[in-house]
Amino acid sequence: MKNWIRWPGLIAFVVIFGGILGFWFVFADMLIEKGIEAAGSEINGAKVELASADLSLSPMGLELIGLEVTNPDAPMENAVDVSRIKFVIDPLGLIRRKIIIDGMVVDGVKFNTPRTTSGELTGSAKKRAEAKKAEAKKTAEKPSSEGSKDFCNDFTLPDTASLDVKDILSREKLQSLELINSAKADLEKKKAEWEKRLAELPDEKKLKSYEKKLKNVKSGGGLMGAIGAVSGGAKDLKELQADIKKIENAQKTFEKEIKEIEALMKKIEKAPTADFNRLKNKYGMSASGLNNMGRLVLGSKICGSLAKFEQWWQKARPYIAKAKKQAGKKDGKQKPVEVKQVRGKGVNVKFKEDRPVPDFLIVYLEASVILDVGTIKGWVKNITPDQDITGVPITFEFTGDKLTGVKKVTAQGSYNSINPADESGTLQVAIDQYQIKNMALNQGQTMEVLIKEAVADLDVNAVLKKENIDAVIDSKLKSIDLVVAKSQGTNPIVSAMTAAMSDVSSFNAKATVTGDYRNYDVKLKTDLDKVLQNAAGSILKKQAAQFNKKLRAGIMEKVKGPKNDLSNDKKGLDSIGGDMSDLSKMGNNLLKGSGGKLF
Repeated sequence: MKNWIRWPGLIAFVVIFGGILGFWFVFADMLIEKGIEAAGSEINGAKVELASADLSLSPMGLELIGLEVTNPDAPMENAVDVSRIKFVIDPLGLIRRKIIIDGMVVDGVKFNTPRTTSGELTGSAKKRAEAKKAEAKKTAEKPSSEGSKDFCNDFTLPDTASLDVKDILSREKLQSLELINSAKADLEKKKAEWEKRLAELPDEKKLKSYEKKLKNVKSGGGLMGAIGAVSGGAKDLKELQADIKKIENAQKTFEKEIKEIEALMKKIEKAPTADFNRLKNKYGMSASGLNNMGRLVLGSKICGSLAKFEQWWQKARPYIAKAKKQAGKKDGKQKPVEVKQVRGKGVNVKFKEDRPVPDFLIVYLEASVILDVGTIKGWVKNITPDQDITGVPITFEFTGDKLTGVKKVTAQGSYNSINPADESGTLQVAIDQYQIKNMALNQGQTMEVLIKEAVADLDVNAVLKKENIDAVIDSKLKSIDLVVAKSQGTNPIVSAMTAAMSDVSSFNAKATVTGDYRNYDVKLKTDLDKVLQNAAGSILKKQAAQFNKKLRAGIMEKVKGPKNDLSNDKKGLDSIGGDMSDLSKMGNNLLKGSGGKLF
C-alpha cells in the first residue's frame, strides 16, 4: 500500500491545489470586479465602476452590486446607474467559449445620476473629439433632403415695425433689375449690329437712281435707242429686284428678333411683381407667415426629445448591430473563411456547427427602472448580437401603474437584425394622465411658454429601418394653465398671442418625424395653430398692407430708371426697322411703277 501511494507527492498536490482554490475564493471577486471595470471603461470611453462582485460556483453565476457607467459627454454624470445585476451562466456553454444566460435580474436602473468625482479617462476627451469630427464628416458626406431639420431652427415671428424697405432692397438682388440690365446689353449689341447691316443695304439714294434709269428706258428715241435702252433697263430692273429682296430678307430677320425682344419686354414688365412676391414671402409678410404657429410653442420641446433619441441611438447602435459587422457574414449566411497558417503560431478557427449557438445570449432579462414618477418594471427577451443565429429579434415590454403623477406608462418594441440588410426596430410608448407641473415648452424662443399645470396623454409609435425613422407622436393636453413667462421685444403680434394663450384650456398636437435619424424632417399639426393665427392675423394684415405698399413702391422706383433706358434703346432699334420698312416700300413702289417690266 505504501508503494502505491506516494504520500509526499499527494500532500504537495493537495497543498498546491488547495492554495489555488483558496486564492481563487479570496481574490476571484476582486479580479472579476477589476476586469469588468477595465473592459467596460475601454468600451464606454469613460469610467465604469462597480461596488462589488460575487461569484458563485453552484449554480455558476455572478452578482454585481452598484454598477455606475459614466456619461462620456458629461464626466460628472452617470449615463446609467444600476443597483444590482444577478444572473446564472450555463457552465457547458463556457466550455465552448460561449456566454449563455437563461435568466438575469437587473434592479434599480437609473439614468443621468450625479457623480461625486469625475469619470473621465486620461486622453478620452481627445478621442471623443476625434470621433465626433469623424462622425460629423461622415454625416456631411451623406446626402440630405432639402429643408431637413428646418423645423428645429429658430422660429421668428414676422414684425414689419423692425423692417426697413431701403435696407432690404440694398441687400437683396432684384431679379427684375438683373433681367433689365441683361436685356439692355443685348439690345445695345443688336442695335449696333443692325446699324451696320442697314448701312450695307441699298439706301434711298441708290433706289432713286433706279427710278431715273427706268425713266430713261421708257423715253429712249428711235429703234436702236429703244433696243439699247431695253437692254440696259433689263439689267437695272434685275438689280432693283435683287436689292428689294435683300431689304425684305433683312426685314424678316429683324421682325423675328423684334418679336423675341418684345416677348422679353413683357417678361420684364412682370419681373418686378415676381420680386415683390418673393421678398414679401421671405420676410414673412404673406399669409404663409402665420402657418404652423404651434411650432413656436412646442417646437423646442419636440426637437429636444428627438435630439436625446438620436444621442442614445448613436451610442447603442454599434453594440446591438454587431452581427452586421462580423466577418464572413452576409444576409445571415456564413461564408467559408480561408485560414492562413503561420508557423509557430496558433490560429483560432471557428468551425461550422450543426446546431449553432450565439457567442453571447441572454434569453430573458427582468428589470426595474427608477424614473422621476416612480418605478416601472418589465422584461427583455433574446438579447444577442447574433440574431442571424437565433433567428428571433430582441423584444421588450415595460409597464408602470403605481406611479406618482401619472396613471400608467407602457413601453414595448423590438430590434430585428436577423438579416443585417433589413435591420429594423419598433417602439410604442403610451403615457396616460400625466400630471404636468411647471414645464417650460420653448426656452430661448420669441415667446417662452410655461405650463403651470396640465393633464396629458401621450402616444408614440415609431419604426426605424436601418437609418430611416418614421414616427408619430400624438399628445392630448387638458386642464391647462398656460403662462407666457417671457416675451422678447415689443412686437404687437407677440402681445396679441400672449393674450390669446391665456384662454387656452386644452389642445391636441400631432408630430410626424421622417427621414434619416440624423437629418430628419418634422411636421406638426396642433389646435394652437388656429388660436395663434386668429390672434395675430388682424394685426399682421394691417402691418403687411403697409409694408407691402412700401416694398412694391421701392422695387418700382429702383427699376424705373433702367426700364426707361431700356425702352429708349428699344425705340432706337424700332427706328432702324422703320428705315428698312421705308426702303422696302420705296423699292416696291418703283417696281410697281414699272409694272415689273419695261413696256
